[in-house]
Amino acid sequence: MPTSSVGKASSRPSPAPRPSEGVKEFGFFPARPSRRGVTLLELLVVVVIIGLTTASGSLASFLSSALNLADRTQQPVALEISPRENKLRMFTNRPGYDRELDLPDGIVIEAVLPHAPGPPDKDTVHVIVMPGSAAPGIGIQLVNPRGSRRVVRVDPATGVPRVETVRSQ
Repeated sequence: MPTSSVGKASSRPSPAPRPSEGVKEFGFFPARPSRRGVTLLELLVVVVIIGLTTASGSLASFLSSALNLADRTQQPVALEISPRENKLRMFTNRPGYDRELDLPDGIVIEAVLPHAPGPPDKDTVHVIVMPGSAAPGIGIQLVNPRGSRRVVRVDPATGVPRVETVRSQ
């Protein structure tokens, strides 16, 4: 009965694998030249940046909802911006309507723009949004622990909040 051979048998041994230059060999498997992945510090930096982006988006949405509420209900809407408590509050004269926006840990209201004469920016700022009138031209500057800053500014002509990145001087 004829047999077929799939491969040729060799009488000489195959050459041993050579370790890469600068890599120590442990047993049969060579060691990895470096570890790949993300360090904890890199991960924390990303979380801080995402926190600032999320907070500025939430703030823009909160301001937009105050402007829309004033136009929709044809009633004034009051905004309280409290840098000391790190929160914003929106309310109307409708019973039970009171909304708050607490900023995430590490994100701080640094200033309310334009700077008003008088007490420092750490006091509560009150803004009234009137229906059918121009939007208040305010801006709220946020900062994260790494010193990155964003300003959420309401455009008085369009009434649309926009987020701006503040460049370091």
